[in-house]
Amino acid sequence: MGLNLINIFSVQLFAEISIVVNDVITSFLDEQFQKLSPLEINIIYWIALRRNSASLIQLRRDTIKGVTVVSPADLFNTLDSLIEKHSLVDKNKNEEDEPDVHTLDLVILKYITNLFVEQSFYEILQIIENQRIKGYELFLTHSFITENPENEELTQEQIKRIIKPIHNKLLIQLQSQQRVEEELSKISSLLEDRGFSQEYAHQNILYLISDRQQLHGAIATS
Repeated sequence: MGLNLINIFSVQLFAEISIVVNDVITSFLDEQFQKLSPLEINIIYWIALRRNSASLIQLRRDTIKGVTVVSPADLFNTLDSLIEKHSLVDKNKNEEDEPDVHTLDLVILKYITNLFVEQSFYEILQIIENQRIKGYELFLTHSFITENPENEELTQEQIKRIIKPIHNKLLIQLQSQQRVEEELSKISSLLEDRGFSQEYAHQNILYLISDRQQLHGAIATS
């Protein structure tokens, strides 16, 4: 009995310490994130979306299609700043035949991913409430599922870490799948009216509306 009480106390104490540590880490990362420029935030989101597999070539490809186009020089300088100045990104050397990849520490990756999900949800919710698109929302500037030729594992991670959490938040807020689909369809119409239908936004809306089977079809044709 005494041993059980000690075990229970140890678990509770560990949980309390973990909460304090997590709060300290989050506060520190909040401070670091606030120091980043809009372009640095743009790029670090792309690295998080690619789940620590982002090569320079992939990042170039990602950043020339959205609403915010990044030049090769700006991309290179921004990556250098994130690595050297802010120490938030690492550049990992691969073997000769493989390109170097840009990665985030797992704690930073989780933090940035959560920020991306929360911000994306909030921006979509604002459009639903106001029926206005500002033009720089994350679902316009970034693809929730990146181009991942022959990398099913990465695609599944993006569905799990990005698509599903955003969809679940919308489902809780709007209280039914039908309402989610109706509101997202309205956003699709707004996108067409604003001329954004060919950007990342339209495909991201399809990802959020689709069920699991349809989602794989949408990914295959994107």
